[in-house]
Amino acid sequence: MVFSGVIFDMHGTLVYEDPDVPTQWCIMAQRLGVDHVAFAEVFNKDVKPLMTGKMGAHRRYKNVLESLGLDAGPDQARGFEAMELELRREAAKLYPGALDVLKILREKGLHLGLLTNCTPVWAEILSHLGLVHLFHAVLLSCDQGMAKPDRRFFSSALEKIGTTPKKTVYVGDGGDKELEIATEIGMTSVYIDHMPKTLRQGRPKNFIHRIAALSELLPLVRP
Repeated sequence: MVFSGVIFDMHGTLVYEDPDVPTQWCIMAQRLGVDHVAFAEVFNKDVKPLMTGKMGAHRRYKNVLESLGLDAGPDQARGFEAMELELRREAAKLYPGALDVLKILREKGLHLGLLTNCTPVWAEILSHLGLVHLFHAVLLSCDQGMAKPDRRFFSSALEKIGTTPKKTVYVGDGGDKELEIATEIGMTSVYIDHMPKTLRQGRPKNFIHRIAALSELLPLVRP
């Protein structure tokens, strides 16, 4: 099969959060002077609306501070946002070979897309990691107003990179039923199985290929 495009997931596929970096929830809770269990519960409460653009980042930080009984003024909300960005940037790492594989695929003339469910803070982290310029299209759920497994999200990515399902490879770790949906709409789905077993949340049920490292993708993709 000759392909013209490759769409990648982000979390668990190209990027992971270093387990050696102290848990961000604990650090943020400590800096705010609150119990880390209570903080984690409140902090995770608004993830879904934040991830699909139904809530702005500033509103989310304000909600968390108010729920914890803390000062929720504009300066405090901005400081909270800066704190999360700092900690996530410290923890976010690229899987081995990520940049090299993306560069090689681009050099081969393939159109590359990034399709990910994420909150707004990740837009800046992607730039920090040097990923954004390697893609022809970057679709973040928080910007697009929809998230995986919504088929429209996949269709939008295909449209943005100018390819059809049959001519496109989808690479992901299987979260949010992404590989099942990619397979059902006609893409060649590739399950990347390089996440530590302690972090893996089950295995996807429907995919075409399985690889254990990003470098193993190259022989599968011929432009």
